[in-house]
Amino acid sequence: MDPVAKEKLLREVQGAKPQTAVDYLLLDAASIAHAHFFSTRDPVPSGGDVPANGILGFYNTAQRLIARFKPFRIIVAFDGRKLARAEIYPGYQSRWRRFNPELRRQVGLIAPLSLKLGWHVCVSDRHETIDLAASAKRQCGLDDSSMVFVTQDKRAVMLLEKNVGVVMRSHVIWDLVTHLDVSDEFGVLPSKVADVIALSGEGNIPGIFRLGRKTAAKLVNEFGSAERVYETLDKLHNHLREKLETQKAAFELGRKLTRLDALAPIDVAKISLEQLAFDREGVERFCTIQKLGTVLRRIDADYPLELWNLPFRKS
Repeated sequence: MDPVAKEKLLREVQGAKPQTAVDYLLLDAASIAHAHFFSTRDPVPSGGDVPANGILGFYNTAQRLIARFKPFRIIVAFDGRKLARAEIYPGYQSRWRRFNPELRRQVGLIAPLSLKLGWHVCVSDRHETIDLAASAKRQCGLDDSSMVFVTQDKRAVMLLEKNVGVVMRSHVIWDLVTHLDVSDEFGVLPSKVADVIALSGEGNIPGIFRLGRKTAAKLVNEFGSAERVYETLDKLHNHLREKLETQKAAFELGRKLTRLDALAPIDVAKISLEQLAFDREGVERFCTIQKLGTVLRRIDADYPLELWNLPFRKS
C-alpha cells in the first residue's frame, strides 16, 4: 500500500480497537479446534481416555480470551451441514467435510460440552459461522453493543468495525487483527477485502485463474471496486483485459460466494437475556461418558467449587 493510502487508513481507523470488556465473544469452534488439532500436545490419556487435543486447544483458547475480553455472553458457533453456498457452487465444501474423522469426532463434542459450561451454542444448517458473525455484527450496530469474533476464516476481516474486533491465530498466538494487518495481507481496506477475494480467490472461492492477490488489490485500489474494474476494462493492458473478460463468470461466482448473509439466524438480544449456568455435575458426567479425562482435569483446575452452578451475570 502506498504511503498516502496508508496515512488515510491510519486516520480512518483511529480508535477502532474494541473496548476491553465486550458484550459478546463469538467463537468459531471448528476453526479454533482445527488450528490446535495438529499443534496442541495432548497429555498421555490414562484410564481409557481418548485423545482430545482439538477440544483442549479450543477450551484453552476460549478461557484465555474470556480472561482478556471479559464478555457478557459467550457464543460458540458452528458451520451448518447443508450450506447455501454449496448450492451455488458444488465445489464449495464445508470445512466439516474436509476434516479427518478424528477431528470431526472432537468438534462434534464441543457443542454439548459448551452448553454444560454455560456457553451459548449457535448453528444454522445452511450458514457458515462467518454468516452468523455478520448477522451478530449487524445487530450489535443496532444497540451499540460490542463483539469479538474468533476464527481462522480470512473473510472475517471484512467485519472489522469500531465495535467489532476479529481475533486470529498468528503462529501460536491468538490476537486482534488490526486494520494495518489487513492492509499488509490484502493491500486494501477491510471494506474492500471482498472485492480482492472475488477477483483472486481464497480457500473455497476459486477466483480468476492466475490473478494474484497483489494484482487484484492494485486494481481495486486504482478503480475503487471490482465492479468498477469490469466497467473500465478498456483502460487495462491487453493481457489483463483478456483474462478478466474471459473469466468474468469466475468473478461473478466469487462475488456471490463472498457475500455474507447478515440476516443469518442468530438473535444476540435473546442471548443477552438468557443466563446459562456452569453445570459441574453435567460436565463430569459428559466427560466421563466420552472418556475426556484430560479435558475434565483442566476444567476442574479452572473452576473452583464456589463457581459451580452459578450463571454468568453482567457486572
